[in-house]
Amino acid sequence: MNVYNFTCDVKCPETGVVLFPDFECDVSVRITISGGQLDATSLDVLVDGISLKDKSPLSQAIAYAVMEEADQDLSDGGELLQTAIADHGYQWLQGPETDGRWVAA
Repeated sequence: MNVYNFTCDVKCPETGVVLFPDFECDVSVRITISGGQLDATSLDVLVDGISLKDKSPLSQAIAYAVMEEADQDLSDGGELLQTAIADHGYQWLQGPETDGRWVAA
């Protein structure tokens, strides 16, 4: 589990209205390889090194909104995922007769 800088818009879940544009924080990410498949998930959101998940209801709501954005970035192969892959040294291998798989370098 590593921590990475992340910036996103924090939106109201009911309306989609942006409440905190360009919210800067750190996101704790778990990234693993199992059976050649990559799995990446956000685990926590930190501001100034302090977890938002274990604080007030507002802090928790912000944390879960950010984690949803981070998980979307991880699923879409965005910058957060690319940074985590590089940090772990994972590589995509593809042979002439295979669909490819992730491996640890």
